[in-house]
Amino acid sequence: MSEMSSKSLKPPEISMSETLSEFSIAGAAIEGLLQESSAKIKGWANTDGQDMKQIFAELLHAAAIIRAVFWRKLDTKGDFKTQVDKIVKDQSGFVDDLAETPPKGKESDWKEYLEAVQKGFSDLTKDRTPYGRDSSERPVIKDLNPNPGNND
Repeated sequence: MSEMSSKSLKPPEISMSETLSEFSIAGAAIEGLLQESSAKIKGWANTDGQDMKQIFAELLHAAAIIRAVFWRKLDTKGDFKTQVDKIVKDQSGFVDDLAETPPKGKESDWKEYLEAVQKGFSDLTKDRTPYGRDSSERPVIKDLNPNPGNND
C-alpha cells in the first residue's frame, strides 16, 4: 500500500500567491494582451512528503501488473470473438486444473520472496528508499507458524 493511502487523508493546504505574467488577460484590445501584469494563482502545499516521482512509480507498478495479467496478443486478421473465446476457455481450464491439484512450491522460493518484500523489491526498482523509509524502518515479516517446516 502506498504511504498516502495508509494515512488518514486530510485536505491539502490551499494558498493564493501573486505572480507576474508576460501578458494581461484583462486587456480588451489586442495591444492590452501584450502588457505585463500580475495575477493571483491558487495552489497547494505538499504536506505528506510524497513527491510525484513516488506516486508515478506506484502507478507504473500497478499498470505493469494489470498489463501482465490481462495482455494478450491477438491476430488482427483473425476473428476477434473466436480468439477471445479461446483465451477465456484456456484460462478457465487452467483455473479448474489448479483447483484440483495446487502446485507445490519450494520453501526457498517463499523465503526469497519474503526477503524481496522486506527489501522493497529494491533489486528490481533500484530505489534506495523503498516504502519511503530507510532500511531500519522497513517492514519485517515474522513467521508465526509454530511448526516452521509445515506450511499447512
